[in-house]
Amino acid sequence: MIFNCEIKTAEVISLLERSGYHKQTIADHRRCYDGLRIHLSDTGQASSMEVAIEWLESMKLNWTYGTYLRYRYALFRLENYVLHGSITSGPCRGVEEFACKRKLTEKHEVLLGEFRISLSDKYAKGIVERYAADSVDFLAFLSEQGIEFPSEMSIGQAIEYWRQVYRLQCSNDKKQRFVSAVAKLIVYLAERGDIPRCYSSVFHRTGNFVRLPSIIPDAAGKAFQPSKAFEPLATEFISSLDEQRYSASSKKRCGNDFTSYFMFIEANHIEYSAWSVELWLEHSPKSSRWEHRRHTLAMFADYLATGSTIKRSCFTWKPIQIDSLPDWSRSIIIGFVAERQREGVAQATLKLCRVASCRFFKFLDLKNICDPRGITPELVKEFHNTDKHSTPAGKNTYGIKVRQLLTYMAEQELVPQSLFLAISTQYAPCQTIVSVMSVEMESAVYRYRAAATTPYELRNVAMVMLGLRMGIRASDIVSLKISEFDWKNLTVSFVQQKTRKAITLPVPIDVGNSVYKYIMEGRPQSGVYGDGFVFIQHRAPFCGMKTIQACRYALKEIMSAYGLELPPGQEFHITRKTFATRLLISRNSIDAISDSLGHAQSETAERYLARDEEGMRLCSMPFESVGAV
Repeated sequence: MIFNCEIKTAEVISLLERSGYHKQTIADHRRCYDGLRIHLSDTGQASSMEVAIEWLESMKLNWTYGTYLRYRYALFRLENYVLHGSITSGPCRGVEEFACKRKLTEKHEVLLGEFRISLSDKYAKGIVERYAADSVDFLAFLSEQGIEFPSEMSIGQAIEYWRQVYRLQCSNDKKQRFVSAVAKLIVYLAERGDIPRCYSSVFHRTGNFVRLPSIIPDAAGKAFQPSKAFEPLATEFISSLDEQRYSASSKKRCGNDFTSYFMFIEANHIEYSAWSVELWLEHSPKSSRWEHRRHTLAMFADYLATGSTIKRSCFTWKPIQIDSLPDWSRSIIIGFVAERQREGVAQATLKLCRVASCRFFKFLDLKNICDPRGITPELVKEFHNTDKHSTPAGKNTYGIKVRQLLTYMAEQELVPQSLFLAISTQYAPCQTIVSVMSVEMESAVYRYRAAATTPYELRNVAMVMLGLRMGIRASDIVSLKISEFDWKNLTVSFVQQKTRKAITLPVPIDVGNSVYKYIMEGRPQSGVYGDGFVFIQHRAPFCGMKTIQACRYALKEIMSAYGLELPPGQEFHITRKTFATRLLISRNSIDAISDSLGHAQSETAERYLARDEEGMRLCSMPFESVGAV
């Protein structure tokens, strides 16, 4: 549609003046037409509406949106005058209303109309028309890419369009305003189920997004949407966090983690898998957010496997040693640990069996042994002699587990029956004097108890008082249930985690008061997995304690508050030793002490005799009776 720009624009201005239009409107039209004539002169192009609209869109981000609307209307009137000789046609709703600009396919025209209708319920008419007009360019871009239906689109098209926008020389704010309409369109298509929702995030990121590595080049026009099936599951996962009282900010961070990961697999054409998660983490910046990303995807993997958001592990990001072993040795370890589990051993023992076995097979792998038949007594002895440990007791403990492993392999007819004899015992049991808390340390506990006010302080006091005044193990303290306390009779009944022995203990008044005060004043509302436990985590998921670390922290926190330190090598178990020693010094019988401690055998309490100095003096023997000179 070629015309004489000089003549036609002058005629439009004259017609506006004769029709009584406002001076400001006429001034806007004149500035628009002057700018167009300068552009045509500078570029040497012929006067046409196609060139006029290209100039309008190219300058869009350099003007305010109001200026852009007024200039667009001026060109719309110019086109109407060129075609019909009048300026009385209806209002210009967008660039697509120009007769020369109808380049959208019929299906895209329908899509644009449906998008406009969806916006009309949320936004004012002017904003709706702005979003619709700004989306036309993106739909025309999809047409050029051969995308007829939204479901055929991949994230590659969104990224390429985003790059084109950010190549323009204008401020980031103007660029973002321009692409916000496209982001709205993407969200609309995602809600219809045509594309993954993460596509919209392409238009809300900084330039860092383009640094994502490309594993497989994105094929134009080829739909690849690996996250589409997992986005609803991720939404369900985040909703299920309400049961564990996760905060809104925590759930928002989880949503951001999913979006980042889904965009990664979309851009790189890889499916959801443990490998792709590791690859994503490898290319993620090692910032404070990195650990949260890893934690979110680990919990999501558990959720997909079990349907539950409860933590199955601590999700420590360390390479699993067993995964680095060849298949033949890994299968043996799995069978050995499963056999020990059927025997009913504790989880800590199972972990020790796994670690000791991995160390043994790692040694064999370095020796290029690839079959059980290659294991000789000489190799077993060499491993045992070179396997380093900090103490002889530790070396002996690991040696026992390797001996058990070899026995299991012999039962499976993988090695000779006598091969386990190659592991020798180098450490004999010894008896040491137990370490107990000093009077100053015990006094610090009571001083801390008197000043405790915060929830963490009240929990620290209750835990330490249960260990110091009742001798309860840390593993039992973190597992205590509120229902196990009989407040009327001042007793507590539970099954010990270590011995599986049921025990009922009297609760001293000061201990009962500490536990009761924590429950009433310090304990937060529990999540779904913390119901019934006395002690729970003080942050989401507000579940029961999984480890005894809280008890260790509580005792060390109390000691450090008064500048004290526990004896070397001592942890929370020193409270139990102190309790037993106090009973012995108070002339309680060994049987009574064993009952109070819940020992399976009364002889176990005899190790505390060495702490009763007055009692030891009463049964002292002269040196002559033992042959001393």
